[in-house]
Amino acid sequence: MFVAMPAFAQAALEGKTILSVHVSGLDHIKESVVLEQIKSVPGTQYHRATAVRDVVRLDRLGVFGGISVAGVAGGRWRSGST
Repeated sequence: MFVAMPAFAQAALEGKTILSVHVSGLDHIKESVVLEQIKSVPGTQYHRATAVRDVVRLDRLGVFGGISVAGVAGGRWRSGST
């Protein structure tokens, strides 16, 4: 399951610097493994296409019931899984 932000929210974040990434809900995998899979990391610019590819890579691990990406005020985004 991929929960996307509304298009207007994505547009507002596009190109903003990612300040932090938060991972939550991990039961069967270490956070370090998740972070190794994503390209949307602090210090880089947020691009929706990159976030979508990050979700695809995480989904291929086959350990998540769901994956979501949400933008947070200030240009931050977070990734959560269940």
